[in-house]
Amino acid sequence: MNKNKSENFQKLSTLKVKANKFYIISVCVLTFILPAVGFIIEHFISDSYLTFDLFGKWFIFSAVGLRLFLAGIKQVKNPEFTAKQIFHIDNSESFPILRELGFANICFGLVALISMYKPN
Repeated sequence: MNKNKSENFQKLSTLKVKANKFYIISVCVLTFILPAVGFIIEHFISDSYLTFDLFGKWFIFSAVGLRLFLAGIKQVKNPEFTAKQIFHIDNSESFPILRELGFANICFGLVALISMYKPN
């Protein structure tokens, strides 16, 4: 009986790792890689200096804007993913609150995305 429980636990933990792998990769790309790439490309294209303001512009656009906007769409469309995979909540009563959180993330993401074109 203990062997069965151990095997089931290993299968479950493997599934969680596989399910969260895409999430972790996407967060890393949007938070670290994309802002750095945009920062360097804009430096070479526009001959601007490598400043904190330039990096901050790309960080806000990518790590805040894109990430929150995409997360918000995912939460509105599928609140079950956020509940089960991120917060480890199995109760479906939390879905309306997570859907509202998704709309808030979409709004914050839009503000950050618009700031790329209207920095003032």
